[in-house]
Amino acid sequence: MKTKMRKTFGSLAVASMLVCFAAATAQADLQVKNGWFYRGGEPTNVQLIYDTDDGITWLDWTFDKMYQKSAVKFADALVVYVNTDDGTVAYDDWRLPATPLAADKDDWTFAPEIKGEMAHLYYDELGNVAGISFDDDDNLAVNEHEVDFGSFSQLLREEYWSTADGAEYSTYSWYFNFDDGLQGQLALRSPFNVMVVRTGEVADAVDTSENPDDPVLSDYEDDCQDGIDNDGDGKIDCADKDCISVEVIDGVCARLEKKDLCDDGWDNDGDGRVDACDYGCDVKATLDCEN
Repeated sequence: MKTKMRKTFGSLAVASMLVCFAAATAQADLQVKNGWFYRGGEPTNVQLIYDTDDGITWLDWTFDKMYQKSAVKFADALVVYVNTDDGTVAYDDWRLPATPLAADKDDWTFAPEIKGEMAHLYYDELGNVAGISFDDDDNLAVNEHEVDFGSFSQLLREEYWSTADGAEYSTYSWYFNFDDGLQGQLALRSPFNVMVVRTGEVADAVDTSENPDDPVLSDYEDDCQDGIDNDGDGKIDCADKDCISVEVIDGVCARLEKKDLCDDGWDNDGDGRVDACDYGCDVKATLDCEN
C-alpha cells in the first residue's frame, strides 16, 4: 500500500485548549433538519444536516462499505424525501463529498491546508484535532483524542469515500478517515464506508414521519435494464442481486463478470466496468481503462 503524508506542525496542547471553544462556535453553523428515505424497501427517518458555511446538506447516515465506483453510482441513485406543507419533496441530486485538487497532487496529510468537504466538517465544523502529529524533529506522535460528531448520530470513526477528481493515479480516489483526520488516497477497489452530500439546503419538514405512499416501489428489482433503483435498496439493474441470472437485451446479469461473459459488451455485474475492463476478466487490462 502506498502511503504519503505531509508533515503538520504546531502545539497539540494549544490545539486541545482551543478545541472546545472552536467546536461550540463551529457547530452553530450546522442546522439539523429531518427527512426519510427507503432502506431495503422500508421508509426510514434520517437527519439532514445543513452546513451554512459550505452551503451543503449532509445525509446523516453511514451506508455499507463498497468500492468507490459503486459508491458513486449509489449516491447518484439515492432519493431522500422531506414532508412539507406543500407535499413531499424528493431530492435526487446526492453525491460523494468532494476533495478539491490541491496545489500538488499528492497532498495526503493530517490537518490539511486545502480541505475537502469531509475534512472541513471534521476540523472546522466539529472542531476535532488530528490523531497524528509531528514535532520539529520530524518525530511522529499518536494523539489520544476523542472525536466529536456533534449532531451527527450515524458517523463512525472509520474511512469514507470521497471523489476521485485530482487523485494521483487513475486507479486511486480520495478518502477521509473520521478517526484520525487523514485526508488521503487509496485504490478504487478498497472497501470504504459511504456518506453522501448535496449542494444547497433542503426544505423544512412539517412532519417527521415516513410517507410510504409516495413513491410506490417494487419489492424487488423488477426491471434489470431501466437504469432505475426499482426496489429502493440503492442498487441499480445488474448491480442488484435480484437481477443475477436475468437475461437483458445486451447480455445477462451475473454476480461476477468472468470467463464467457468477458466479450459480450455488457456490464454483467453492474460495477461500471465492461469485459476486459472488469477486474473479473483481466486485472492488468483495467490499468488502461478509464472506468
